[in-house]
Amino acid sequence: VFTYASFSDSLSVNIPAGTYSYSIRDSKGCTRYFDFAINNTDPQLGITFTNVACYEDSTGTATIVVNGGSGMFSLNGVSFADSIIIDHLSAGYYQFNVLDQNGCSFVLTGTIYQPRPLMISQDLNLTPITCHNLSNGSAQVSVSGGSPGYMYGLISTPGDTLWQQTQLFSNLAEGEYQVIVTDNNGCSDTTGFVMAQFERTQDSISIATIECYGSHTGAISIYPTPEWRNPFTYSLNGGDPQVFNVF
Repeated sequence: VFTYASFSDSLSVNIPAGTYSYSIRDSKGCTRYFDFAINNTDPQLGITFTNVACYEDSTGTATIVVNGGSGMFSLNGVSFADSIIIDHLSAGYYQFNVLDQNGCSFVLTGTIYQPRPLMISQDLNLTPITCHNLSNGSAQVSVSGGSPGYMYGLISTPGDTLWQQTQLFSNLAEGEYQVIVTDNNGCSDTTGFVMAQFERTQDSISIATIECYGSHTGAISIYPTPEWRNPFTYSLNGGDPQVFNVF
């Protein structure tokens, strides 16, 4: 209830938002009644965040939107009417203080998150080439972190990349390779490996001559190296293979 003294032609008072009834009585005792409402026109400010795409990058954003109210707002000296986007943000907690044209402050807070780092395991599963000059080596890649939806690229020569959705690269020849993996957000990681050539055997042969005419004392002995590649099999003149190295 607000009660005021007499006035002549107008009266101005400060009252909060709400519904009011008032009466005016003149000098002759005549009274008139009025009802009115004062609405709250304070603006409502909201904020949304976009997380960063890749680990430790600065692709996050914050969007401030104004609903209701009128006039201009400012954030760090930048004026806006209904919305503003703050970009190039890294992961972390943020607090924004927005001022309206009357100097009233609105505090908005939130957090921007980041994915785990995309990483290729350095322990590649390599299957070596099985024979000299063949192209049957393979490499299997293991990946962690990032945003699933990986693509795997294999670079054997500069500017020549083989892209695929599977982790296994096969039919590899001798040489140096680079692996690049990208995730669903375009983040990437790289590593390299060498596919070694199969070590060709170096064979030595010992021949025992026939001692007497018509006898069968001759022999051929084969000594392949490296010895760690045993067991070997041996064949003479296209015959059946055998495990013994003497014919």
